[in-house]
Amino acid sequence: MQGGSVGVSQKTDLRGCKGELMIVRHTGHLIEISAREIPNSHNWAATVLVSSDGEDQRKIHEFHGPIDGFATQKDSESWGVAFGTKWINDGKPDFTSPVNI
Repeated sequence: MQGGSVGVSQKTDLRGCKGELMIVRHTGHLIEISAREIPNSHNWAATVLVSSDGEDQRKIHEFHGPIDGFATQKDSESWGVAFGTKWINDGKPDFTSPVNI
């Protein structure tokens, strides 16, 4: 990934939720990926928060991975990193339908 750094931290995310997060800095943005096991399933869900400082305030965008989830925590986190960086690189489009990456 160009222009980014990755770290894993156990802290509170931008929404105030506690847990283990993968944190990526990419072109002036902070991407937080939270992977959690889906109840009654062996799959993992991904939540992606992308934040940037705007003119007067911090803007936070929240995205969720596919409803079926992923086979592993690592797959969930990898999707989150790829999705967040692609969304930023694509000019932060406003989504009205699901996006394939």
